[in-house]
Amino acid sequence: MLDSVFRNVTGFTANRHLMSALEVARLTSLIIANYPRCYWLLGLRSVRFGRNVFRNRNLVLGEVKGSDGLKTGHTKTGGYGLVATAQRGKHRLIMVINGLRRAAARRKETLRMFRWGFKQLVVQE
Repeated sequence: MLDSVFRNVTGFTANRHLMSALEVARLTSLIIANYPRCYWLLGLRSVRFGRNVFRNRNLVLGEVKGSDGLKTGHTKTGGYGLVATAQRGKHRLIMVINGLRRAAARRKETLRMFRWGFKQLVVQE
């Protein structure tokens, strides 16, 4: 992640704050590899804390076989984005999408790309 520049800890828009989609995918891969005991939490559809229930905004969960989530987001500058992963057998796809104008477009594009990605896998025996 030599090309990333962080200007704050939130990831919100800031002058010269930069992280490429490739670096987000690399970071995602490192999180999965280094924190397998915690990673499953990101795929929960909801969490109850006291009397409150917090629902996961990643609408791909449950719609893509093997999906286990990561993060959704929106900023005025970056648009609607999503980092999601899905695993089928030994194959895991990492999806990084950003810059969409609507949350519905984010969901639709993610579903389309996961379908396409899994169709491209060729299992060699």
